[in-house]
Formats: sequence, C-alpha cells, structure tokens
Amino acid sequence: MVRPMVRRLRGLCALLAVAALLPAEPAWGYEFWTRARTTGEAYELRGFRLVGGELAIGRRRLTHTLTLVLHDLGDLARKRRRAGRWLRGPVVSWHGTLRFDHDFGTFITGRLDAGPTMRQDALDLIPELEDSAFALSLLYGHLRIDGLWNDRLRLALGRIAPLSADGALPFDGAELRMQVTDHVEVVVSGGLAVREASWLGVAAYELDGTPGASCHEYVEAAQGQPGRWRLIERGERVVDGRFSSDFELCPQRQVRMPTASLSLVTQEISGVSAQLGYRVAMSRTVGSLGPPDRLHEPDLGLYPDEHGQAPAWGTNLEQVLATAHGRWRLGEFTVAPLVLLRASLAHGVVDRAELSAELTRGAHSLSPQVARLVPTFDTDSIWNVFGAAPSLELSLTYRHDGAWQARALSWARRYDGGASGGAAWAAGASSELARPLAQVGGRPLHAAVGALADAGYGGQRMACDGELRLGAPRSQVAARGALVWARGDAAASAAGDGERATVAGTASARATLALSAGVTVHSLLELRRAGSGETSLRALGVLELSLEPNR
Repeated sequence: MVRPMVRRLRGLCALLAVAALLPAEPAWGYEFWTRARTTGEAYELRGFRLVGGELAIGRRRLTHTLTLVLHDLGDLARKRRRAGRWLRGPVVSWHGTLRFDHDFGTFITGRLDAGPTMRQDALDLIPELEDSAFALSLLYGHLRIDGLWNDRLRLALGRIAPLSADGALPFDGAELRMQVTDHVEVVVSGGLAVREASWLGVAAYELDGTPGASCHEYVEAAQGQPGRWRLIERGERVVDGRFSSDFELCPQRQVRMPTASLSLVTQEISGVSAQLGYRVAMSRTVGSLGPPDRLHEPDLGLYPDEHGQAPAWGTNLEQVLATAHGRWRLGEFTVAPLVLLRASLAHGVVDRAELSAELTRGAHSLSPQVARLVPTFDTDSIWNVFGAAPSLELSLTYRHDGAWQARALSWARRYDGGASGGAAWAAGASSELARPLAQVGGRPLHAAVGALADAGYGGQRMACDGELRLGAPRSQVAARGALVWARGDAAASAAGDGERATVAGTASARATLALSAGVTVHSLLELRRAGSGETSLRALGVLELSLEPNR
C-alpha cells in the first residue's frame, strides 16, 4: 500500500516540475467589488390563544447577504489597452447577490396543538415559515457581455432580476439589449420564472398567493354530480424535516413557468423617454397526483376536467405596459410629466393608470398625481377573490431639498364598493421636516420631526415622531420616539374589532460606527408599548463589509 502511494507522489512531483519549466503565460485577471452584510435580530411577537393567557413567541433571525461584482473577466479590455487598440470590444463581467436566512427562535422551532392528542411542528402547519427557518437564495446572478456588435449589443445569461415600472419578475435565462439607433433600444428576454421551487429559489418572487399547506385539489363526484375542492391528501407522512414542512404539497408551485418579454425603449427624444413592453408567463396544468383510483372516483387531475375543459397550459401573467416621461426647462422652472398605463390581459382590465408631473424651481418641487389602481395577482392566486378593492387616488406632494429638508404629502382615495355598496373615501396628510441644529464637539447635530393624520377606509389614525441624530452618515448615534393613536370605524366594529381607540408608542436608539475603511457596524435597540399595554423589546445588529481594491 505504501509503495503505490509513493509512486503516485513521485509522479505528481515530476508533473509539477515539468509544468514549472514550461513557458509562463500571463494569468487572467479582473477587477472586483464585494460587499457582505450580516444582520441579527431578536424580538418577541404576541401569540393569542382562545384558552389561556397570551404567548410571547421569540424571533431570533440571522440574515447574511454577499454581493460580488467581477469586471473584465478574461482581461479582454485590458489586453486591448496594452496593445494600443482603444477600439470598442466585448467586456465580460459577473453580477450577483446571495442571501442566507435562518431563524432559530420559538416562532420557527415551536410546536402547535393539531388535535387533542397530537402536536405538530409549526413548519408542518405553516410551510411559509420555511423561508425564514433555513433558506439559501440567489437573488440575482448573471454573466454580462457588453460591447458586442460595435457596442450596440449587450447579452446577459443567468438569473436576471430586471426592474421596471411593471414590477420585477426575475427569471433564469437570457436577456438581449440591442441599440437600434442612438435613442432607440430593443430588449428581448426569456427563460423560466424564479419560483420557490427553483434552484436557490426566492419565495418572495412566488406569484401564487395560496399558502402551500392550504393547496386544494378538485375531487370528482359520481356521474352527474358536482365535484368539490378539498385539501390535497398525502398518502404517507414524509421523513420528519427539521427545516421544512412535512405536509406541504402544492403541485402547481412545482411546475416550471416559462416567461418572455419584449420592450421598445426610447431615450431623450426631444426631452421625452418612453417604453412599450409586453410580458407573459405560463405554466403547464398539473394532471393526476397519483394513481387514477386513489380517490373514490377516478382522479382526472388537480383541476376540474370532467369534460376535457382543463387546458394543457395556463397563463399565469400577461401584461402590456406603456410609459412616457419628459423633462423640459421653462425659464426658472423644470417640468417633468409622467404617464403610465398597464393592462393585465389575463384579467382583461387596465390595472394601473397614472398621470403625474413634477414642477421644480431651485430647492422647491411640487408633484400632483392622479392614479387608478386595480389589484391583480397571478391567475392561480386566491387573492384574486379576496384582494383589495379598486381605488382612485389623488395626491399632492411638496418637497424642499436644501440646507433644510421638508416633505409634505396630502392624498384622497376612493375605493369602489363601500360598506353600503357605494364608494368609500379615505383622506390624509403627512409631513416631515429635518434640519441641522448645531455643531457638538465638531460633529453636526440634526433634528427631524414628522406627523401623520389618516381618515382611512376602515378607521382613523394619527401619529407623530421625532429624532435627534449626531454625527456623519458613516459614524453617528441617534434617538427616536413615536406615538400612534388609532381607532376602527363602524365596519370594523361590526366585524368584531371594535371602535375603541388605542395608543401605542416606541422609543429607539441606534448607532453606526465605521471601524475602518469598508467595515461598518450598525446597532438598534427599540422599546415598544402596544395599545393593549404590553411592552416589548427588539434588538438589531448589522455587520457590513465592503472591498473595492481597484478604486
């Protein structure tokens, strides 16, 4: 046994010696930037029980994010510069953020009474807790190639999270941006929408609003009788999972969801930029969940299909978006109007329409806005039935940015279908004021105050808060206090929530300390007094690391 190992070591040493004698080639290099942030939280939640006193449920959360940017992989741009060729060419880079979440408090590790003689893990009954219990997620991570086709083409491959006016729908696939003219760009993308079941999936991107443990299946009845929806039955209990639900079964969440989009973007044509886009996401219809005879009647699939009415594919999302915004200088004033229209073709409705403008002169700006909002969700989501009512909103915002900063907002909102069948109005206003007060020990002292009044749809609330902050953003301490008064309306009283006014308050202290270049520590301690008279304490700590060696 020893001699064969010695011969292998000699062979490896000889190979390394030969490799060392070969002509050396320059190693590939790149520029990089990285940032790591670790956040720890500790606080208590109130738990209500029909019998017995209230519970204090502990949350102990740890979140770690790592962002990494690598620029000029393969040294393509650097080699062109060394060769004296400053012509445009491809530049390869990587952009990605990875996040880890873990909650080891009783909110996750606790057990619930599921019957007179049965107790189950909280994760088994509430599978959405998996996202906090133990989750490793890739928020985005893609390889990007710039400078193709004389710098008119850009290609991205991987997990892409585009941000636009129609919301973010990350996908695993490819995005191609082509500069048609100096002011017109075409964006084409396609791939698989990111779901909780995706590789390193992100639950926050899941379109479906139905809880995983409450997924229903359609159970067929005898000939000529209507079927019914009921919770999906599992034939056997899976292996006890410490960080996952043992009973979650929601097949529609597991299927792949291909998505594609096409956008035409114009930039600064006579001061106007516009976008016209189309986006669609589809998924295959789930068939039988087991043997056809597993139920009393033959199982034809997850959805009703007695007459072959279930399609092979269903549309989860289909939208058309059009936006236009301009910016013009008129003497001492700057005018910036915005128009946005979005239609959900899957629901057959214009679900978002917005018209606004910003008028700016020096440090002052005024922004009126009118918007029509119709809540829409994934076509599989139960929130299409229980979602919020459509509304029409009017608002006016004033902002001052200078030596002192101020913001004031007033709004009026009308909801379709009030308690009496008519329209229900809500109105309110808020204001914020911040300004420097003095220098204390060579550090600036800032003060900020705010107020809120809301005659809402469902009740009223008023609040005020104030803050004192000492120091610059990278090294500062601050103290903050807030007081909130709230009362439900007659509709809330009819629902059993009562019209009794409640008062709650918070007091907090926070500090930010830059230990060195790229190393920053944040801490927060918050004391809350609920309307019921209960007091709770919350602690938060953040360690932030960043490294930019090339800057």
